[in-house]
Amino acid sequence: MIRGMGGIRVNGEALRALRERSGYGQTEFASMVGIDRAYLSHIEAGRRNPSPGVAKRIATQLRVPIVAILAEVA
Repeated sequence: MIRGMGGIRVNGEALRALRERSGYGQTEFASMVGIDRAYLSHIEAGRRNPSPGVAKRIATQLRVPIVAILAEVA
């Protein structure tokens, strides 16, 4: 599930749905995770893949296992 340059392939739609269900806006959630809002937006849109550490922080903040935000790799 790891793809190029150590990035984790994240299911952006699942991430966005989990974030919104948790009641967080992009700016607030990005700040809580320690990343820029634009970077979070790119992850959710599928244009960027986070490092394993950032993916773990995202999952931890959402209180879900990391597999809940990972994309399936064909």
